[in-house]
Amino acid sequence: MVLVLTTPKVPGGAMPLVFSLTGILLVGALDYMTGIEIRVYALYFVPLCFGAWYGTARTAAVLTVLCAFTWTLSNHLSGVHYASPWAWPLNIGFNGVGFGVVSYLVARLRTSLGKERVLSRTDPLTSLWNGRVFREKVQEEIVRQGRMRRPFVLAYLDVDGFKRINDLHGHSGGDLALRRISAALRADSRSTDTAARLGGDEFGLLLPETDLEEGGSVLERVHEKLTEALAGFGQDPGMSMGAAVFETPPADVEQAVMLADSLMYESKRSGRHNLVIRRVSDTSTAPDGRGETAADRRGAPVP
Repeated sequence: MVLVLTTPKVPGGAMPLVFSLTGILLVGALDYMTGIEIRVYALYFVPLCFGAWYGTARTAAVLTVLCAFTWTLSNHLSGVHYASPWAWPLNIGFNGVGFGVVSYLVARLRTSLGKERVLSRTDPLTSLWNGRVFREKVQEEIVRQGRMRRPFVLAYLDVDGFKRINDLHGHSGGDLALRRISAALRADSRSTDTAARLGGDEFGLLLPETDLEEGGSVLERVHEKLTEALAGFGQDPGMSMGAAVFETPPADVEQAVMLADSLMYESKRSGRHNLVIRRVSDTSTAPDGRGETAADRRGAPVP
């Protein structure tokens, strides 16, 4: 499971350069055809900014030089003359600086927006998705289930004795425990799964297109690895997990999360450090969000 969030790019690494080169040449041709009385200088910034946004730093540098060269050539061919012999090199230099500054600022803006987007969608401590993104993923899976009629599993996880970990090891120890949990979730869940920190010591795990049999096997493995990850933090820490297997779409995201959360609390009441997974047979008859659950052979807590 890899978390990669970037600003969308035009398909193909060379396409931004090709589009921008074509645009600059077209602006240069227009600049030549309009002569010296009508100036279209500002139009050079359109393909330049496009290339700086979607391309690389090298792309922006190439386009900056090309804009300065094209502007110079079109004006020279149009019959522009200066009295001072220093006018041409100075104008070329100043225009090049102007093009370069704009392309740099556009590229920096794109990078900053990309970083802000990452920060707004990931948990800063664990680098997992945050609760907002997790709910978006669950909503996408609900919609897909309505089309494909494939079950999915939604698991809610909570650290048992997390306050004791903080008391024994301090908040830095608690942060370390959370990072180890996130690392275990990444390593032991599948590439198609979605893990998120929902807040505090609570996590969510979404298993798309997964039935009870497969989901139980995956969650048992994850539960075992999470228990190992918490070893060494003193006085028997562990994870309580509740998982709902949805064979029909829930009414909404909140109902799905509420059902998984209720199973997690059932796991805690059964003695903690357990996994409870149940098939949800019908959610339409349960407006309170609890649904009707049918116990399966994996419905009992897993030691």
